[in-house]
Parts: sequence; structure tokens; C-alpha cells
Amino acid sequence: MSVIFLRMFLVLTLIIKLIIFTPASASTNGKTVLAWIEGNWTEVADFVISGTAKGAVNAISASGMWGVSSMNGSLTVNQARVEEHKKIWQGKIAKQAGIRTYPVIGFGGNITVLRQLFMEKDQFIADVCEQIRSTGVDGVNIDFEPLSNVHNKHDPNAPTVEDGAAFAQFLDQLSKAVHRLPGSPTVQMDSESIVGACWSKPPIPSHTWDYKPCPWIRYFWDYNRLVNTAIDRIIPMDTYTLNNTEFPFSMWYYQKYFTINQLGFGVWPTKKVLSADFAASRVNAFESYGADWISNWVINPGTKECPTWADVEKRWAPWIPLYRKFLSTQ
Repeated sequence: MSVIFLRMFLVLTLIIKLIIFTPASASTNGKTVLAWIEGNWTEVADFVISGTAKGAVNAISASGMWGVSSMNGSLTVNQARVEEHKKIWQGKIAKQAGIRTYPVIGFGGNITVLRQLFMEKDQFIADVCEQIRSTGVDGVNIDFEPLSNVHNKHDPNAPTVEDGAAFAQFLDQLSKAVHRLPGSPTVQMDSESIVGACWSKPPIPSHTWDYKPCPWIRYFWDYNRLVNTAIDRIIPMDTYTLNNTEFPFSMWYYQKYFTINQLGFGVWPTKKVLSADFAASRVNAFESYGADWISNWVINPGTKECPTWADVEKRWAPWIPLYRKFLSTQ
């Protein structure tokens, strides 16, 4: 997920996160707490499966396995990461812990590359489906963020209405293709996809750098089109915000278009050390609407944001008991 300061305000985020998951393999009450992960997967697995966050996370979305070629928009595959993912996150220990896996396909480059991908979408979709089938993962998380163009309405390559239509068509076709996959039970039972990414445009409050209202952004992430596709879940990143006025607006805004079980509201535990009261205010708000999925950016040791594991643990500390309770209650 690129462009950190913008992540606070969005989600679905118009960028899209498409995830396909298997309800039967979720927690016993059907709830999900997903964490995007980066860095050393072995250390992250220790944290999630047997360490401090044990019982608080039951789904992960790892970057680095699959991507989009900046040359021609084709699917790229890092086979070493694929094998590592299979060993760490799809092995016996992870499965016994109830961990589900949704590798992310991210792209934060130029819209022209995505236009090429959409023109050749049949091959891209076939390649994604083959990867899902051959790896046996539980789904895929699409995170397309053409940020080099999307924030400047005067850019000659800024997204158009036609781009939004092509994007929705791509997601619809991809979702339907993944839903038809035979073979692995985790894929066969998948009935949902997640699309995350899209900046909302509330009338207030407004930030000069947040481009609200932002019709040129809405051209690409067109909820009126996305709601009529086969995608199963939207991950709003707007709810990353620390602003207590924007937060409830963002929750309301997405429910204008999508039902609560199509949404996977996002939070940003590693943004900074937050109080237990703040974390509870977010989780309680999600539960008050009947949300069954919470998405977390990110578990990322060794980064500027979290240089050490102590930083990760300190930032995640107020969220972990809330997530354990969330996953254990109806």
C-alpha cells in the first residue's frame, strides 16, 4: 500500500483490494481480522501464530509474491516468495491456527499501464487464477493505486470515466473467474472477493491536500459501477483516519453503496502508538454496525515506521485484546 499519508483516508480505497475468502474457514463466528504483512515472514508468523498477537489475527495479506509489470501490465510472479509463503503461511502450523491467506497484487504506478492490463485482461485473469489454483491460497487482494496520475485532474493521463468502467469490468470478470475455480477446497468455497481502495469525498471536513471533492479520483473508483460487480468485499481505507469527525462519516459513506457484509473496514495500528480507548472506539463502532471483517495496515518490522519488533508490539498492543474478543464473540 503506497502513499502512506493518503491511506488514512481511505479504503476501499479505491484502489482496490479484491479478496476471495472462504466463509467456512473463517473464525467460528464467521469474523475476520486481516493484517497486511511485510518484511521477514518467519518473524511475522511467530508474532501472529504463537507470539503476542496469537488469537487476534486470522487472515494475512502478504506482498511480494505477485505483481503487475510496469512494462506491459502482465502478472509477475516471484517464485521464491511463493515457495516461502507456502512453507510459512500454508503449512500445518498456520492452518491449525486458522490462518487464511490472501496475497496482494499491488500496483502504484501509471494509469497507462493499467489501461494496457485492462485491454489484455483475459490473460491477466487466467494467470491469476492459475496462481491461486496452483498455490492453494484462500484468495487474492487487489490493490491498484495509479497514484502518479490520479491526484492531478489536469494531468492528461488522469483517470477517465472510461477507465472506471474498464476497472469495474476487470474486477467483475476476475471475481467470477476466481469463484469458478475447482480443486482446492479453500478456493472452491471462496464466495467473496475484496476490493479495497477509494478516496471518499465528504463535504466536511476537508483537507487541502486530500482533494475533496475529487471527481477525477471518483472516475476510477466508481462505486455505482463497483456495487454491481461480483466483487464481495470493499476495504475502506478512509477509516484509517485518526480524526473523530471524519471516521463516522466514512463508515456511513460506504454503507450508502455496500451492505455491511461487503465491507472490511480498515485501521492503521502502526501509524503511531494509540491509546486503548482510541482502539476500542474504532472496534466498538465497527461492531455497532454489525461488521464481521476488520483490516489492519500493517505488520511491518524493520521499516521507518516500525524499526524494531518492540515498535510493532507497542503499536499493536491496544488492539490485540479487542481483536481476540471480536473473533471469539457472536
